Amino acid sequence: MISIARSWENFNSITIDINDYNKLLNFLYEINDKLFDEVKLLSSRNGEFTYLKDLNIEYNINEEIKNGAKEFFGLKYDEKILNDKIKINNLKISIYSIDDLLKEINQFLNNNDNKEFDRYKKNELCKILINFIPKLESNDENDKIFNIHKDIRSIYGSVCKILLKEEIIQTQVNSIWTSVDKYIMIFTQEYLDDKKKMDIESDNNYIEILNKYQDHFDFNKYNLIPNAYGDFLNIKDFEDYNCVPEEILNGIKITFSRDLKQKSPCQNLNIKGIKKNSIKDLGEIIEQCFDNKRKVEDNYFNYRNTYGICKIIIKYIPMNGRKKEYQMRLYNLYKLFNKNIGEPIEIESNENLYSDINNGIIQYINEQICYASSVAKTKEFTDDIFNLINENSDLLDPKNIQ
Repeated sequence: MISIARSWENFNSITIDINDYNKLLNFLYEINDKLFDEVKLLSSRNGEFTYLKDLNIEYNINEEIKNGAKEFFGLKYDEKILNDKIKINNLKISIYSIDDLLKEINQFLNNNDNKEFDRYKKNELCKILINFIPKLESNDENDKIFNIHKDIRSIYGSVCKILLKEEIIQTQVNSIWTSVDKYIMIFTQEYLDDKKKMDIESDNNYIEILNKYQDHFDFNKYNLIPNAYGDFLNIKDFEDYNCVPEEILNGIKITFSRDLKQKSPCQNLNIKGIKKNSIKDLGEIIEQCFDNKRKVEDNYFNYRNTYGICKIIIKYIPMNGRKKEYQMRLYNLYKLFNKNIGEPIEIESNENLYSDINNGIIQYINEQICYASSVAKTKEFTDDIFNLINENSDLLDPKNIQ
């Protein structure tokens, strides 16, 4: 009987009825169960005959995960499982459970093969597993794994606009979720990095995701943070100028062709590690801008070409005493020639903000006075001009600029 069984190449080549074959197997098992580890009498699901010790019966296996492992991991699942048509009473056989399946998947995810195609297969397998929510025994370590997995699901679903399932799966292989979350985050960040840009007018949800889950993102490796125009940049490229008035930023851009919004994150974004600048920090930048303009224009430099930014900043008055008094006098004098300047705004500032600004404003005022003098029609008007000059001679002399 055994010799006949050995002559069969696979399960499909059995020459007797399956019921008779099962009777034969039961008879042999009752006589000597060790025989099944010495002779290949049992068929796996793929039809190959093998030893009992190499076969299992499946228990609590998720079909979606199993099929994903077969497709992307290349798991030879059917080789491990006893053919469903074989029935042996009281058969002592190993059980292949969801834990066994996840252990094999986890080994695959953690191998060191970084080939592009292998990465693709791991990503696709993780896209299946991210749909599942683990039911873990509650302790500090497991609670941390569970909460991180929940966060990663939220990030992936929101960023990639995927409606994830919420199927509960019970397993003791807790480390599988750490592996899955790692690959899902790599995939998500690479997806965003390749995207390069977002519509900041319509995609407020991404801003919320970054603010809430920023600890899960690698801002140093990937370009993920949108600037004021929605372009994704690396965290090291940013300085936050959102606290600086919009009119000053626009004035710097128009006057000096320096766009600080390029380096500033979009509104309502609050990422740790980005330096926040206020108007107090603009002094050094304004100095640099004027110095660069002088170098470029050389002998042709004239403050007239910087009036745009000077007229904006002159109404921002420092809080400290002596400097505040000087700037208020200059502001009030300038206001005589520009009624639309707006009310003064007190700020905390460094003195280096004002040197070139004041120079530009004084040149502008002197030009206006010269023009007014040249078109004076009456003696009274001329006298008013001279009185203005006498009262503000210390301000109008460029040598006295503060």
